[in-house]
Amino acid sequence: MEPMASKQVKLNWKVPDDIHGIWSENFAIQTGQDGTMIVSFFQQKRPLLIGTPEEQAETLNQLESIDTVCVAQVVIPMSMVGGLISVMANTLNHWQTSRSAS
Repeated sequence: MEPMASKQVKLNWKVPDDIHGIWSENFAIQTGQDGTMIVSFFQQKRPLLIGTPEEQAETLNQLESIDTVCVAQVVIPMSMVGGLISVMANTLNHWQTSRSAS
């Protein structure tokens, strides 16, 4: 069988107008069986605190756990993880540098 021909082409990055960001304050990372990394993002479902301050304190006092719900999972080929980490580290460094300069 002959090897398949390949060609590099330019990517046209498109973000649909109706896409929206999802807040996430927790995440979990797993290794997939197929050479992938699975990143799951979670949102905490905070309890609704209503009533007097005493009633709110009682609600919190009775609370034993809160749910954190998976809102997105991203599956990334392991071959891309190093580049992703590098870009994220550079972005964080730039953000930290710009904050300390102001």
